[in-house]
Amino acid sequence: MNQQERPSLSGSDGDENIKGDWKREKVLGTGGFGRVDLWRNQKTNEPIAIKECRWGKDAMMTPKHRQRWKLEVEIMRKLKHPNVITALEVPPALDTSSCDLPLLAMEYCAGGDLRKKFGKPENCCGLPEKNVRIFLRQIASAVEYLHKRRIIHRDLKPENILLQENDGKLQYKLIDLGYAKELDQGSICTSFVGTLQYLAPELFHSKRYSYTVDYWSLGLVTHEIIVGYRPFLPSLSPAQWIPYAEKKSSSTITMYLDNEGKIHCSEEMSPYNNISRVFQKYLEDWLQVMLEWDPQTRGHRNGRKAFDILKDILDKK
Repeated sequence: MNQQERPSLSGSDGDENIKGDWKREKVLGTGGFGRVDLWRNQKTNEPIAIKECRWGKDAMMTPKHRQRWKLEVEIMRKLKHPNVITALEVPPALDTSSCDLPLLAMEYCAGGDLRKKFGKPENCCGLPEKNVRIFLRQIASAVEYLHKRRIIHRDLKPENILLQENDGKLQYKLIDLGYAKELDQGSICTSFVGTLQYLAPELFHSKRYSYTVDYWSLGLVTHEIIVGYRPFLPSLSPAQWIPYAEKKSSSTITMYLDNEGKIHCSEEMSPYNNISRVFQKYLEDWLQVMLEWDPQTRGHRNGRKAFDILKDILDKK
């Protein structure tokens, strides 16, 4: 990214990477309209992540995009959960964007995102069981927290889960609520959002949906952290694998191609992973609940909700 692409954040000395006591260290990520930078206070060494619009006042952002940006800032500022990224007050010295859209200041997570962790050679067959357990307990808690506040994330994927260590303890944190939606009284939506590979079927087909879309996405990510890849024909695009997956039975949690190109369905995950067989069996049963194609039956079984079932699994010795 060249200097001309950056919005005006320059100080009186003309250096756009210095603002008061703050210094911009690096770009943490970019999207269609936004960019997140890491700033550090040169006196206190305090880091802070600042998300701002990449474009100026004359940018051709549609009213819908502007509304989505403002909604994300509004939602983030009122959430407080240890596994949802914390919104902070924007330091006055940094609150000088040339864009009229609000800045979003957040805590900085030095561990990077879950996709980066997947990329390490030792995790090619999934994460260690200890990390899988921590991930499930924390991220399920975060998603349940959002749902209780009538918020759907709608874009759960490895890139939107950050890692942080506090006092030697690993924490997973949900980020990027740019696609989040506060449920109205009807609790039903139809807009097309999110990342295609992790999109729930009803979202992909632009059908009516509710918070159960997050169950599907979390199910996909859970399978991926255990064995290292998504469950349904991961080498194919959504347009290719969805027609096959929509015909699957409720018990099917993975579909794969053999060496002859034939598609197989299975109720079991690959045995090449780093979790115990007993734990794997419990999670396979749970994934049947999460990866149910029908959104009306997804997320519950025999009158019990998915997150309650998961808590029982994780509490077992």
